[in-house]
Amino acid sequence: MSDRGLDFMTTWVQNYVSADVSPLDVDVTAVSFAEKCIADAQVAGISVWELEEDIGDVEIRILQAMDVALDARSSPFGQDN
Repeated sequence: MSDRGLDFMTTWVQNYVSADVSPLDVDVTAVSFAEKCIADAQVAGISVWELEEDIGDVEIRILQAMDVALDARSSPFGQDN
C-alpha cells in the first residue's frame, strides 16, 4: 500500500477546506468537495480506488475536515481571535 492517496488528500484538504463554509451548507459542500477531490485525484493519476484504499470514504473524510475547521473557528483559541 502506498501513501499517495493520503498525501494527496492531506494537501487537497489544506488547499480547499476552510472554516469559511456555513454550518448550514456543510452537507452540500462536502458532496461537491468530494466530487472535486476525486476529479483532481484522477487528474493527478490517483484512482478513486487508491484514494479510498488509503483514506476511506472521501466524502466522510471531507466532512471530518470541515468539522475540524468549523470547531477551530468557534474555539476561543481558533481563527476568530
